[in-house]
Amino acid sequence: MSSSTTQPKIASAVEIVDAFQKELQKKIRNKQKKIETINQLEQKIKSKEIVANEEQLSKLASRTQSEAEIAEVNTYLDLYMKSQNEHKESAKKIAKQHARELAAAKKSVVTTVANMITMNLM
Repeated sequence: MSSSTTQPKIASAVEIVDAFQKELQKKIRNKQKKIETINQLEQKIKSKEIVANEEQLSKLASRTQSEAEIAEVNTYLDLYMKSQNEHKESAKKIAKQHARELAAAKKSVVTTVANMITMNLM
């Protein structure tokens, strides 16, 4: 398999990784916006600009749930980032090991060829 056929697969895997991370961050932003809206509503109620109806009281009560959801998604995001870092470190170790093995194999081939040439000259 040529490297030109593997490049798109690698690129699409990176795009998927980024898409997953972006989706988690998007969920966090959306929940933060919801909490900001709840904060604004709470300020209006405290300053007596408005009298809260049942729907608004329900929205105020949902703050704890939204904060818990943010914490949960942040946990997922942290775990994901940790696993990505571990994966990168593992890939680096594998690449180094591969480079060492390749260098040893090349040295072995050169030594073998040199020995064969030396034997034929004798």
